[in-house]
Amino acid sequence: MTTPLPPIAIGAVGGSGTRVVADFLQRAGIHMGGVLNGSNDNLWFTFLLKRAAWMAEFPEREEIAQAYDLFRKISLEGAQQHLAQGDTDLIARITKDLAENTKNSIGVGPEDLDQLNAVTGIPATANGQWGWKEPNTHVLLPELDQIIPGFRYIHVIRDGLDMALSNNKAQAKNWHSKFMDRQLDPQNLTPSDMLDFWLAANTRTMDYGRTKMGERFHVLSYEALCMDPAREIRRLFAFLNQPVPSDVGPHLVQPSSRGRADPSKSDLFSSAQRQRAAEIMDLAHKVPNDIIL
Repeated sequence: MTTPLPPIAIGAVGGSGTRVVADFLQRAGIHMGGVLNGSNDNLWFTFLLKRAAWMAEFPEREEIAQAYDLFRKISLEGAQQHLAQGDTDLIARITKDLAENTKNSIGVGPEDLDQLNAVTGIPATANGQWGWKEPNTHVLLPELDQIIPGFRYIHVIRDGLDMALSNNKAQAKNWHSKFMDRQLDPQNLTPSDMLDFWLAANTRTMDYGRTKMGERFHVLSYEALCMDPAREIRRLFAFLNQPVPSDVGPHLVQPSSRGRADPSKSDLFSSAQRQRAAEIMDLAHKVPNDIIL
């Protein structure tokens, strides 16, 4: 097998349009995993690194490193190889937790284990290029960056007011205690709550990426991708240091559910929230690796 390159991950606050970005990378020959759901999420990442227990009590870096090491091993070599006893113990423990904690659905369950275990390793055609797409990656960004040499990350960001009016509330329910100073009621999240989570999560990710990762961090605005897909695709592949594949182009960008934040709903958010959301979207186009093409 070709020596694997450092991985490339895609993440976002849930519902930001990451599926199409993962499709771009797959078309470029980058191996994004053997078991993906309909949104192109890597389900081994979900299984190993999106834990209900971690939502209640965030783990130490050593625990994240153990899970990532197994994820990398399975991604590159497949799940059919001989796993160490610690690896099989970890899989068994997570499977047991999923079976016992059905109220916290994470998008994968014990019933998916046969499909997960059928995964083979990175194909030779990938030339060592691999990665994953799982929106929750941003939650673990500092830890993963410190664990993985050369790690690169693509953060997809979508208009905060639109996101605040989305029905996709899973991340705010699962992770609000990590990002916010105030407690939210997961069963009764208001648009204002959702925007506060969006502000906190994206501020943390943007601050970390810009100050700690530099040229290994790329921000892709969903709105910019919809308005000028050819330009944003060129920017993305410049970040990847690859030519744009012949089958990647504007025809793959099919915008949906935009414009939820119409003026009639302005009273749902404070002026301070709206101003900060606009500032973050402006910042999304000013990251250090921004390339004008």
